[in-house]
Amino acid sequence: MSDNATQSFEEVSSGYSMHEAIAEAKRCLHCKTPQCRTGCPIGNEIPDWIHELSMGNLGNAMRIINGRSNLPAVCGLVCAHERQCEGHCILGKKDRPVRIGKLERFIADFDGEMGLIHEPLAQKTRGKVAVIGSGPAGLTIAGDLARLGFMVEIFEMEPEAGGVLMFGIPEYRLPKDVVRREIRKIEELGVVVRCNATIGSDYTIDDLFDRGFDAIFIGTGTGKPRKLDIPGNSLKGVHQAIYLLRLVSLHQAGSISRDEIPVKSGQRVFVIGCGNTAMDAARTALRMGATDVQVIYHRTINEMSALRAEYDDAVKEGVVFNWQSSITEIIGEEGSVRSVTVECQGERRKERADLVIMAVGRFPQVALFPQPKA
Repeated sequence: MSDNATQSFEEVSSGYSMHEAIAEAKRCLHCKTPQCRTGCPIGNEIPDWIHELSMGNLGNAMRIINGRSNLPAVCGLVCAHERQCEGHCILGKKDRPVRIGKLERFIADFDGEMGLIHEPLAQKTRGKVAVIGSGPAGLTIAGDLARLGFMVEIFEMEPEAGGVLMFGIPEYRLPKDVVRREIRKIEELGVVVRCNATIGSDYTIDDLFDRGFDAIFIGTGTGKPRKLDIPGNSLKGVHQAIYLLRLVSLHQAGSISRDEIPVKSGQRVFVIGCGNTAMDAARTALRMGATDVQVIYHRTINEMSALRAEYDDAVKEGVVFNWQSSITEIIGEEGSVRSVTVECQGERRKERADLVIMAVGRFPQVALFPQPKA
């Protein structure tokens, strides 16, 4: 990839035209026992809405999708299709599964642009529910409950709703305007979103019940990153992948300056881990000006948790992968990272490094809701 392309955060996945979408939909065999539906975590009625699309009935297709999904455009872009719906498509045996993700995104985009359907608002007579967190889980449950007649309020600590969709997935994979559009659709169902509202400081759980909520859904995600016990892991220049991705998103939103992002032009960056977050961190580092990005993974390519499509794109962009390798030491000078020791199949080598990014998993906070200090 050229330097100019590498620097771009423009979306890398091109959508279908109307002609392309209908032609692709017509490839669906509408199987009697659809394996694509089996592979979908939410049991989306995939053959049914694809059939409607194949006949040009986009409004009907959108209604069917809405019966299962509150975030169809998001799912169309970032779901693990190759392992889920498309990975189970019977046409995949000939290496040409129906491109279900792109079709879902096409329908959602067309609906968003044309306003095909306007869902009637259900009367809010079944109770009041607080949803803590506005990531995928919070948004999904909020939409479902609103359709069922519950009054729902979302409490989000960030200045904008979306959670990991807004602050954890790069713009080139998931444009923020797509996320905002999906959130607006959920708000149109009667859901109220309160940003800059932190449970534990602005409100307690008891406060929410005192305000008349009958139930509380906790959708705070896995915000605490794992940290490897490597000598030198506290040096300046060692960061968590989710920290880097959040800063870049805030910078693109105009909330922070470029100087606050740790990746500088010309740097050599090492990313530990090989999941989708590691791919996002590596590709983002290139876009922020790093000239050499190396992924270190202790297993093989067949064991990585990242989607193969994400890996392929990273390779095209210039990310280098070190299989069956690990960083055994991070070496500093005057408190900052200067090099790393890489071990590969029993042999060790010292490599110059400016930044080390850890992407080795996350887990929920142990104390989700600390009480405010007196």
